[in-house]
Amino acid sequence: MKQGKLLLVDFDGTLWKNNPFVLGFENEFKRLMKKHGVDVNFTDFANIHRIMTKEGLLNVSGDLQKIFFEYHNFYIAPHIDISPVSLYHFLYDAFLNHVKRTRFKPYSLRVLRELKNDYHIVGLTNGYYDIEVGVINMKLSNYKEILHNYYTPQKLYRKFNIGNPFKPELNIIKSLIRNYKADDYILIGDHPKADGLLAKCGKLTVYLLTKYPNSIERTVRSVNFRKPTPREEDEIRQLYYEGRIILVSSWKKFLSELNV
Repeated sequence: MKQGKLLLVDFDGTLWKNNPFVLGFENEFKRLMKKHGVDVNFTDFANIHRIMTKEGLLNVSGDLQKIFFEYHNFYIAPHIDISPVSLYHFLYDAFLNHVKRTRFKPYSLRVLRELKNDYHIVGLTNGYYDIEVGVINMKLSNYKEILHNYYTPQKLYRKFNIGNPFKPELNIIKSLIRNYKADDYILIGDHPKADGLLAKCGKLTVYLLTKYPNSIERTVRSVNFRKPTPREEDEIRQLYYEGRIILVSSWKKFLSELNV
């Protein structure tokens, strides 16, 4: 361990901007559904999950796939004339076709390169393994120069046998703490629920990238995907007031906070 410090880095929305290829995926998804008599009208990626839940589009065999797709509320409906395998391959191909439009957040790689000698840097994402690997291989082929490792839900499940390998499951952090014996644990993310609630593990400090670094209220209310429940909102506020969650407006600000 490099000087006893572990830095966990969220990928989607934190390390890179994924909105461009998500929008491209939405258009392809709408065209596919139209062929099967389903009109899709949505403006954000979260609605894909609601539509797939409503129409009942996917089910695959195997415990790991079952965990992933049940987490995202995907299941099969007999009235939709599309095979689960065909839909799975569509999702896979459509995402990878738009990965090339992904852009890293300003200064994110520069900051990580500056910190790599002082921190053990590990990626931690809720994203699907094939998609995240696609982005890394296409956009960060030399990632090992920065990241010691990275964990998707699939990798977490296989390595640590975590029943629910999706953030904000606290067993994820507990497993990583046992695996990486450090004196200082921090995480940089962008989602108040998925990332922020991990600060409930007392050894971890979470930095949240937000448009509203001076307002925890506006940060919590700005979530449009996987919204926290009222109880979770209260927990996020409490963690913020306890100093376990720190709001930052950019990667530059994150670096300056670490250097204080």
